[in-house]
Amino acid sequence: MNWATGMHNVTIWANDSAGNKNSTIVFFTIDITSPLISINYPSNSSFISDALAYVNYSVSDTNLASCWYSNDTYSKNTTLASCANITGLRMAEGKHNLTVWANDSAGNTNSNIIFFTIDTIKPSILFNPASFQSQAPQSFNYIYVNVSSSDTNDNFKFVDFDNDMLLWLRMDNLDSSGNPVDSSSYALTLNSSNNTGQNSSGRFGKAFNFNGSGFFTLQRPVKDSFSICTWIKTNVKGGSTSHWQLAPIIESECSFADNDFGFGIDKFGYIALGTGPADITINSTTNVSDNNWHFVCGTRDISSGNLSVYVDGNFEKAKNSSTTSLTCNSLATIGYGTDGASYFSGLMDELLIWNRTLSSAEISAIYNFS
Repeated sequence: MNWATGMHNVTIWANDSAGNKNSTIVFFTIDITSPLISINYPSNSSFISDALAYVNYSVSDTNLASCWYSNDTYSKNTTLASCANITGLRMAEGKHNLTVWANDSAGNTNSNIIFFTIDTIKPSILFNPASFQSQAPQSFNYIYVNVSSSDTNDNFKFVDFDNDMLLWLRMDNLDSSGNPVDSSSYALTLNSSNNTGQNSSGRFGKAFNFNGSGFFTLQRPVKDSFSICTWIKTNVKGGSTSHWQLAPIIESECSFADNDFGFGIDKFGYIALGTGPADITINSTTNVSDNNWHFVCGTRDISSGNLSVYVDGNFEKAKNSSTTSLTCNSLATIGYGTDGASYFSGLMDELLIWNRTLSSAEISAIYNFS
């Protein structure tokens, strides 16, 4: 007999030739479903910048019985009382793996395994003094900076001249409200709306995961010449090819034609940058909406109105727009558009904004340094 999943009972009767009879009943449950188990933090193949004090996982089953875990050499299993999250860990530098198991009262078992890397050592930076001496007068109106860095894992390098970097969101450090900390010298404050969360599978360390309804608001960091660069991993597309209807990375828009700007992904998956009041938008030729990591940049030169876009260190397109200061909105939003645009959805890491126009060589160097 084949029994369906669920609770059952069976009664057996017996009688004899004198008419005496008796019976017995048994109750039992058919359960052929294994527990559902998923490790939420850290993510698989992620890099962790601390010693990993805890592991967060979720498990569900109607008849859940027990949970346990082991890691690396699997020489010891550790039982998790009441299937609680794993705490009290201290893992050494290097590559690790960890498996969590769960079983139910019927003996069905399931597991989830992750692989990750602990990296708590900061990259080393070497400045070549042959470039120029610190505090020494220069006889030229330019400098050549020769700097190198090294790290066991991928690392990200750039130069900040005279505090010209206005915003640097590493996405690794959070404030008490869970918002990314601005690591630039200006320490701008971000305010979050709806559900955006940190993700351990960033391009460098952690990233922020925009779910298509969450965003950040901050004081508008630029108005004249600027450069915006970031790493993104997404399949989102905007509503049109115009700068006010993109899937915005960052924008400071106003209704109708005005002194505003938008930088994000257009309806074809191209990176785009545009400004008002002429409402000129420049769009890349490389599709970045393919769920792969891309380094995207947009620059503006107020003296000429030139707008340029770059993908993975390569110059893509340029076009001239207005030469007015973009001051119609005192605020900017990251991941959301205020003038008919959609939301950004996907991962974003290392968002940088400068108050000058980076050259093609500088953008290429930042990408190739990474």
